[in-house]
Amino acid sequence: MPPKNDTTALADAIAGLTESLNAQLQELRLSQDKLAIKVDHSIVENQTSIQTLQAKLANLENPASPLLPHSNPSAALFKLKQRGTVTEYQQEYEILANQVKGLSNEHLLHCFISGLHPEIQHEVIPLTPTNLTHALALAKMIEAKLTAQRAIRRAHPGQVFGGISKPMQNTSSAYKAPGLPTSPRLPALPAPQIKQLTPTEMQARRAKGLCYNCDEKYVSGHKCRTVPFLLLQAENEDEPGELFVIQADNPPELSPLSSLPLPPPPQNYTTQTQRTSKSLIMPSMAIHPIDA
Repeated sequence: MPPKNDTTALADAIAGLTESLNAQLQELRLSQDKLAIKVDHSIVENQTSIQTLQAKLANLENPASPLLPHSNPSAALFKLKQRGTVTEYQQEYEILANQVKGLSNEHLLHCFISGLHPEIQHEVIPLTPTNLTHALALAKMIEAKLTAQRAIRRAHPGQVFGGISKPMQNTSSAYKAPGLPTSPRLPALPAPQIKQLTPTEMQARRAKGLCYNCDEKYVSGHKCRTVPFLLLQAENEDEPGELFVIQADNPPELSPLSSLPLPPPPQNYTTQTQRTSKSLIMPSMAIHPIDA
C-alpha cells in the first residue's frame, strides 16, 4: 500500500491533467466556433460579390439602367416611378439621388413620395413624413399592410377588410320586403264626345244664323245652355215602429191673429215614441214633425 503522501501527489497530478485537458478542449471549441463564423462571413461575402457581379452584368446588358452613371440624373430622378417593391424602388432612387447635386432634403423627399405606387402614395401623404427615412419606413409599413389585405381578400372574397367591401350576391336567400296592398283602380272615365262640324254644316248654320254648338240663334253675348248635372242624395228611411205623437202640456187657447201683437212665448212639449221620450221647446204654436 503506497504511503499517503504519494496518494495525494497522484491525485493532484490527475486533477491538473484533467484541467489542462479541459482547457485545451475549450480552446478547440472556441477556435471551431470562430472558424464557423469566419466561414459564414466568407459565404455571405461571396454571395454578395456574386450578386454585385450579376447586377453589373445586367447593367452592362441594359445601358438605360439607373445603376450606371446617367447622362441626365436629375431628369431620371424626377421621372422615376415604383415598378416593383418599395425596397427595389429605394435602391434605384438612392443611386440616382447620389448622382444629383444641389437638391435640398425637402426636394428629395417630394421626389421620393411622388414616385411611389399610387396606393402607397395616397396613404403616405396624409401622414406628412418629415424626412426621407420617415417616408421610407411609412412606405414599407403600408406596403406590408396592403400585401396582407390582398392575401386575406383572396382567401375570403366575400368579407370586408380594411374598409373595402365587396357585396355578397345570393339571389336564392335574398330577402324581399312584402309589397303594400294595391288599391283598386277606378274605371277610366269615358272620353268626351267631340262633335266636329263639316264645312257644309257650318255654312248652313251660318246662313240660318244659328250657333255652332246649339240650335239657338246666335247674337252678341250668346252663351250656350249646357245640360245641368243633378246630384241626388237620398237618406235612409226611418225604421218601422218609430212613429211618435207630440202632446202639448197645457195647450194655450187660440185667439184671433189680429188680437196677438207678438208671437206667444215658447211652450214646453213632450214627445213620446216607442223607444225614447224627448222634451222640446217649440218657438211657435205650430206642430212640426220631428225625426227621432
